[in-house]
Amino acid sequence: MATGLSQARFAAMIDVQVATLRNWEQGRRQTTGPAKALPRAIHNDPEHVLKALTP
Repeated sequence: MATGLSQARFAAMIDVQVATLRNWEQGRRQTTGPAKALPRAIHNDPEHVLKALTP
């Protein structure tokens, strides 16, 4: 929600399956490794993180 992007577009931007993103959002799966920091970074500063992820 913080990004204003659809799930599909956001998942593509961070290079994960939409199902994976949904599992994270619904608490069925936990992120691990570097993926654990990415949602936190996006939450704290969505504008700059998304800009950095855009090709």
